[in-house]
Amino acid sequence: MSWPASFLIAVLSGALGMVCGGFIMNACVAWYRISNFEGKAGFAIVGVALLGGIAGFLIGLIAARMVAAGGNPGALKGLLYSCGAVLAISLFSLLVCRLGADLEPTLDGHSLELATEIRCPESFSPQQKRDVVKATAEVYLPKGRRLPSGQCRLTRRGRKKAVGSSPESCR
Repeated sequence: MSWPASFLIAVLSGALGMVCGGFIMNACVAWYRISNFEGKAGFAIVGVALLGGIAGFLIGLIAARMVAAGGNPGALKGLLYSCGAVLAISLFSLLVCRLGADLEPTLDGHSLELATEIRCPESFSPQQKRDVVKATAEVYLPKGRRLPSGQCRLTRRGRKKAVGSSPESCR
């Protein structure tokens, strides 16, 4: 097999590596909750796709030259070996990324929700027309990942107490 054929194989496997890298990073954007603020997610996808293309090119060139040095060289054989190696590495990378992903817990296919009740003093007024209060709730894990905060919906409960007004709740 000649060097131009080896470079053609390397370019084709590089294109496959670029597509696989972009696909894997696109899935990782959702799995790892990468923000799209100022194009972070897009830059991550393009960056990993370019790195996948470079790695695929190098893998293709090495595989093509190994096939050329072997006993029965052929361009199709070199292309199959190089594309097979790129796909095997991509599938392994996808598996590692999926196993490390921070996925939402589900129960019978539905997302889990945490409902809490926060009791406040009788004089507490959650929202007034002029003074809007935005309350948030977070779960803090000392050595865990940072979890997103959720907005509390402040509503007045319908129960009446003997001494004063009803308590407020944050759901």
